[in-house]
Formats: sequence, C-alpha cells, structure tokens
Amino acid sequence: MTTEQWERENQDPLMEYFIDGDPSVRRIQCEYCRKVIYTQTRNRKYCSFQTCGHKMLNLRKSLKKRAERGTYTCACCGEQFLPIRADARYCSTACRQKGYRQRKANAASIL
Repeated sequence: MTTEQWERENQDPLMEYFIDGDPSVRRIQCEYCRKVIYTQTRNRKYCSFQTCGHKMLNLRKSLKKRAERGTYTCACCGEQFLPIRADARYCSTACRQKGYRQRKANAASIL
C-alpha cells in the first residue's frame, strides 16, 4: 500500500488530526479537480497522481503546444485566434461552415 492509497482511505482521521492542530497534517486543494484533501506528504499537489496528476500534466503540455504555435488568422472572417489543432484554418464552427458553403457555391458556379 502506497502513502497515497493510505491517505485516500484515512481522510477522516487525518482531518481530525488537522483540526486538533497536528503540524504534520496539511489541508490542500487538488490543483486539477479542486477537491480538499488532508495529507502528511509535504510535496503533494493532487488528490491522486494517477488521475489528476496526469490530467494536469497533459493540460499543461497542450497549453504549451498551443502557445508555441502562435496565433492564426481565420480564413473566413480574418480574426486572430489560438488554434487547438495544428491544421486549423477557422476560428469557430460558424466560420468553418460558412467557408464550406462558399467553397460549394464556387464549385457549383464553375460547373
């Protein structure tokens, strides 16, 4: 049994120790899901590293990639936007649909 598993199963006694003023027990809020937990581990940030910790790492990684890509210009309205996908051309679903309708209208007029 890991320390994380033990703390997850014993939140009630840890909460009582915290209320009684035990300096070894800290009350923290998970950085991902904002759930309040009581812990004796000094460097703990997440309620469960297997779930919230990995999700937070993936979130930071995707935000970093979005920032590295920079801003794109929408092909329909010309607005600047931060793309979620690397191959994004439109800022929103509405612009994407408008662009599709324009391409279809241009293709129909050529025929």
